[in-house]
Amino acid sequence: MHLDCDVLNPGIVPTDYAHEGGLSLEDLRVACEVIAQGEVIGIEIAEFQNSWSSNGIPVSPAPLIEALRPILKMMRSA
Repeated sequence: MHLDCDVLNPGIVPTDYAHEGGLSLEDLRVACEVIAQGEVIGIEIAEFQNSWSSNGIPVSPAPLIEALRPILKMMRSA
């Protein structure tokens, strides 16, 4: 599975690109529940910047990881 974080609504995680009308973290979680019903052999996360600005305070990926939990949980149990 490949996730470009710039498909998320702006302001959820830092990205180089911001596009209105993207997914919420809840939308992502629900999508991950559906995807986790199949076989997932790997996950790649792209376009996640570590801060909102150059040399800014690092942003925790915890909310994003929580939204991905259905897939991560399925992969761990496989």
